[in-house]
Amino acid sequence: MRPLDHFFSLADREELCSPEGRLGREFVKLIAPSLGEASALDLCVRTCARLGDKAGFALGNMAAFLLGEFDDRTMVLDDADWDEIRESIEDAADHIDLTTLTCLMDGLLSRGRLNQEKP
Repeated sequence: MRPLDHFFSLADREELCSPEGRLGREFVKLIAPSLGEASALDLCVRTCARLGDKAGFALGNMAAFLLGEFDDRTMVLDDADWDEIRESIEDAADHIDLTTLTCLMDGLLSRGRLNQEKP
């Protein structure tokens, strides 16, 4: 089983989203290699606070994007999710691999999510 599949399986069973809980720890572990542990934890905290018990699949879809496995046909992220991803990438830009940063920024750009205005 791929790590992302494992995460979605866990998200399907877990009702509570918290950074300290199993779902939060698995999210951080899953995307820390791409985004860095601190940025992964920050993204998890903000998403769990914003979505509560509905955060599991949003976190999974965010992880899919950050890992280069996002499927635009079957996965959905709302505007706030894309904003969180963009903000996390921008915050971590000085600390992540240049190739990874380029791929992530290109993914945002191709979806029209790079130059969004911040409120």
